[in-house]
Amino acid sequence: MKNKNVILLFLAIIFIGVGIYLGMPEKETLEDVVARESKLSQGDNIKQKDISTREPSSIQKPGIKEAPPETAKSYKENLFNDPVVKSLKIRTKEIFKNYPFAEEISDWMAIGVVMDSSQNYGKIYLGTLRKLNKKPKEVLTALEKEIKNLNEKDSFIRNMFLNLANNLKVSGPEKISFFGPEVARTIKLDEKGNLTEDSMNITISMEFLKKYAKSDKDALEFAKRAMDLNGSDPKTKQELMIRIKSYFPQIVDELNRN
Repeated sequence: MKNKNVILLFLAIIFIGVGIYLGMPEKETLEDVVARESKLSQGDNIKQKDISTREPSSIQKPGIKEAPPETAKSYKENLFNDPVVKSLKIRTKEIFKNYPFAEEISDWMAIGVVMDSSQNYGKIYLGTLRKLNKKPKEVLTALEKEIKNLNEKDSFIRNMFLNLANNLKVSGPEKISFFGPEVARTIKLDEKGNLTEDSMNITISMEFLKKYAKSDKDALEFAKRAMDLNGSDPKTKQELMIRIKSYFPQIVDELNRN
């Protein structure tokens, strides 16, 4: 189960970069992310577990095998009959069962585990996103409410919450209000002293907060809250500071003065 969760986390991180294959706007490639991370100073760089360096082509689609061209209908049936996709859809649909867009949001999040640049995949991905963007504020409100109820086993789903929020057509301040609390949350270490799979999502949260923050004040507010929540344990504080230094180096001095 742990290996499965690690694979899902890698796929979720790569999914953020793979949008370029589908012509998605406002998404940087995996190479851009890795290139930026590689420039960080030695000793302060983010662990490679946080940002996967595996090429998309090296990731096998769970249960999706090469086959002759499919019709859109048969492709969708095969896609959602995949065991991993089906499991994720069931879980996300349960989370959003009280919302009118439960079907669309569970579809969108579940297929995030599949790496596919085909036209059929793109139609499902973009079509579902267009439906969710008909009422983006309502969807964001649902994400803000339900993300608080996710557990450690939902690391992949949390990542898809973050990715969906990034793709919603809402204002920058509204996105800051979503990503900020995901930076300023309690993180945990595993038995080896590394961030747990779910806690590693803080890196993606910082990535998106940096994208939408208009001033240092935006980042500083949430960084302070994160330090208040996680600063009592030296190792946890160190893991947090590594990431703050990487994404918001300009606020480190002021953060240390508090």
